Amino acid sequence: MRGRALQTCLWGPLLWAVLSAVGGVVPARSDTLEWALVQAYQNNPSLNAQRAALRSVDENVPQALSGYRPKLSVTASGGFNYFNQLNKTENQSVFPHIVNYASVGEDLGTRQFGATATQTLYNGFQTANRTRQAESQVAGARLPQARRRAPRYWRRCTASTLPSSR
Repeated sequence: MRGRALQTCLWGPLLWAVLSAVGGVVPARSDTLEWALVQAYQNNPSLNAQRAALRSVDENVPQALSGYRPKLSVTASGGFNYFNQLNKTENQSVFPHIVNYASVGEDLGTRQFGATATQTLYNGFQTANRTRQAESQVAGARLPQARRRAPRYWRRCTASTLPSSR
């Protein structure tokens, strides 16, 4: 038995040395834990969907803040109108009466431009309330995501080390 163990101990490193000299054995590439976590975080479809949902909730804050900004409305219109006028003149001072017809026709180009700017001075605190509501929705959407990311043991450790609120 002793000879067999010695034989196994010698053949293993010898075989490895021969194969690595020939190029058959390539050392395994090890990735860091940080790189593996980054890859899992970026390629996880449920996390990507959750991040997209969070971005859509985040967009509500700028929309609520837009109530403080002025609103600008610009209008423009244009076109052509054809104007045609027929003038009839009679000369009754001579006999037989002389009747003259004159026709005046013309294309008239019309253009109209307008701009209106409005700034809300007071709307019953609607903008402030909508902003607070949007910010609290963002905070509420981020909290469950942060809880899902934290491992259970970490939450237990931090909960036991936090001072109690008594």
